[in-house]
Amino acid sequence: SITVACSALHYFAKREFYTVGVFGRILWGLALAAVILVWSMLSRRSAAALHRGQALGIVWCLFSLLQCGIIQLLKALWQRSRFDLMAEAGDFSAFTSWLQFPGNGGDSFPSGHTGTSFMTATLLHKEYGWRNPWWSIGGYTIAALTGVSRIMNNKHWMSDVACGAAIG
Repeated sequence: SITVACSALHYFAKREFYTVGVFGRILWGLALAAVILVWSMLSRRSAAALHRGQALGIVWCLFSLLQCGIIQLLKALWQRSRFDLMAEAGDFSAFTSWLQFPGNGGDSFPSGHTGTSFMTATLLHKEYGWRNPWWSIGGYTIAALTGVSRIMNNKHWMSDVACGAAIG
């Protein structure tokens, strides 16, 4: 739920329909997580399934915050320019290799979307993959497609996606 809330608010913030800071996105995500947690507590499931789901939700939230923090720290340190912004300006002089530290200002390296997708796929694999391998296959397929789509949409470079996947 944190991932969904952060992604949705990030989309609106980028489009300038709705501006909110990082802490605002985290608070919205935590509020959505609380709603889902209360909803799951009111559902008619066995106590063991309920506790297992709550534990997985807490682990998911903690890992989501951890990977988001790591990626945001690296973005602030590396400051690599995004491809789409350079293409819009028609000036690729701001291009820096991922090996160059710090860059020319930007937030391209590493890819947060890919990191979140791979973190989610890894948690699905660890939790459900041993019972049904389709959870693993589906999770990692969607995560890989997320990374490919970030490259295809000219939002990230391949190295940004690879580092995001490794962090995730």
